[in-house]
Amino acid sequence: MDGLKDIYLLGSGASADAGAPINRDFLDDNYLDKTLKIKELLSTEDYKRFDIIRHIAKKIFLNPQDIEFFLNGTSSAIFLGMLPEKFEELWNIPHNISEEIVWYMLTIIHLSLIDTPIKTENLKSYERFYRKLDTNTDCVISFT
Repeated sequence: MDGLKDIYLLGSGASADAGAPINRDFLDDNYLDKTLKIKELLSTEDYKRFDIIRHIAKKIFLNPQDIEFFLNGTSSAIFLGMLPEKFEELWNIPHNISEEIVWYMLTIIHLSLIDTPIKTENLKSYERFYRKLDTNTDCVISFT
């Protein structure tokens, strides 16, 4: 990384002011059902698939507070070989659990972007931040 002066790592909350979902929104029934209205936006088949992943998170991980807890727990269980054989068959999910969680998260992000207009007035904080960067030597990594 020759020539880099500063590296800025932005978490998902950096986009919250613009209307993007944050960690806790991915498993929050109020956000998913009332704000995003996920059931109305998905086909019946996709909603069933979506709801299975939400149910797995709540049943196995005892109502995790955010998606990061669910991701870490699932990754650890897979790495340690702690998921039962034929886990996907037991839960009736079409792909392995890792792929299903990625699909789940991408679905929420996609639906939040098409259903919720970006609050452009809140993008001013981005503008102020980026104006202070040295575009020749600074690097920004964002998770949203």
